[in-house]
Amino acid sequence: MKLGFIGTGNMGGAMIHGILASGIVSPSQIYVSDISEEPLKKFQEAGLNTSTENRRTAQSADIIFLTVKPQFYEEILKELKEFSDKIYITVAPGITTRFLREKLSSTTKVIRTMPNTPALVGEGVTAICRSDSVTDDEYETVKQLISAFSEIHELEESLMDAIISVSGSSPAYVYMMIDAMAKSGERQGIPYKTALRMAAKTVLGAAKLLLSSPDSAEVLIDRVCSKGGTTIEAVNHLKQNDFYKLIDNAMEACTKRALELKK
Repeated sequence: MKLGFIGTGNMGGAMIHGILASGIVSPSQIYVSDISEEPLKKFQEAGLNTSTENRRTAQSADIIFLTVKPQFYEEILKELKEFSDKIYITVAPGITTRFLREKLSSTTKVIRTMPNTPALVGEGVTAICRSDSVTDDEYETVKQLISAFSEIHELEESLMDAIISVSGSSPAYVYMMIDAMAKSGERQGIPYKTALRMAAKTVLGAAKLLLSSPDSAEVLIDRVCSKGGTTIEAVNHLKQNDFYKLIDNAMEACTKRALELKK
């Protein structure tokens, strides 16, 4: 099995790192291309096959990850039209399986994914769906590759635009909250770096507790709060200022943009 990666951004790098760490394939089985030689250097040093020509990567690989931004897909697919018999994996918002098949071939095998950047530390979450031409065995192979750096959730393609706001873009919201907590701590006299680490570790711990608990988020919120205590004051303030509605509005704006990109 030979893998191709077109694009060398953070997501592509995270995928390659996770796959190599899993031992599923060796460096010599991976082909990477980018328009510039500079970002390819680290992959060359790791023993991967590199090129500034996307066609060479497509020609060599069996499974091709398109790890570029959505605005570059159409131009790149023009270069790859003669390699329509490969398995293609998309990682960009708004890029549908239908779009790839229109640009390549009606029989092209396409797997659409929406990963997120925590894949860089092996804690990614990826939504995934496939075109009807992808066989069960091929689908299982790709899921095995993705599971090297991410948890996988199989969804209908109609939900892929909404999932961007839930997991694809949401790390940014979480970073904002952690940063806001740290800056508030700093204003109260705590060194920023100390407050940042404490806030981040608290978010990490709270997430692990939520995932391991049989109880709902609402129940866990109530357990932290005590009548007349400090936590209930903060929670009531967030509720009074439409915290849930603010998050909902932001996520809807995210999904709306994904739909615009699809057009």
